[in-house]
Amino acid sequence: MRPFFPLLSSIAFLIILVLFLRSLPYPPVIYNATDSLPHGFYLVRPGRVYHKGQLVVCEVPEHVRALVVSRQWLKEDGLFIKTIVGIPGDTARVRKGQFVVNETDYGPVHKYDSQGGKLPAHVYDACSVNGYILAAPGKERSFDSRYFGPVRPELILGEAIPLVLF
Repeated sequence: MRPFFPLLSSIAFLIILVLFLRSLPYPPVIYNATDSLPHGFYLVRPGRVYHKGQLVVCEVPEHVRALVVSRQWLKEDGLFIKTIVGIPGDTARVRKGQFVVNETDYGPVHKYDSQGGKLPAHVYDACSVNGYILAAPGKERSFDSRYFGPVRPELILGEAIPLVLF
């Protein structure tokens, strides 16, 4: 029995680890395969308060989930990784076709995606938002809050911390 103790201990540890990870409401590490950010693995660190400039992991808002899945941007249980560019109380608008948050331009609002599919349009009219505005700064083709609106705080799972990027 003694020669098998290290093997049995390792197996027991792996079983406990797998059971623990499966009990979490979301994966502790996710892989980003989209072009909005560098491809790679990101650690999800839960939080309660988020700030501008923070990279976060969030669930896809329900009203655009079917679109995201049908266009194969993400799988059914896929998660977004985006940067917070606006917080509750900030002002957002579309001005001359550009998405603007607190007078910072985050790029054009396209009517069609790169494959010619129609994109949803969220109406911003210099409104003070009551959620988090997410974007991928510098990526004008990112599917983000310019199309689906502010994200409710409960959809944000945590901060995304890059672990291994390709």
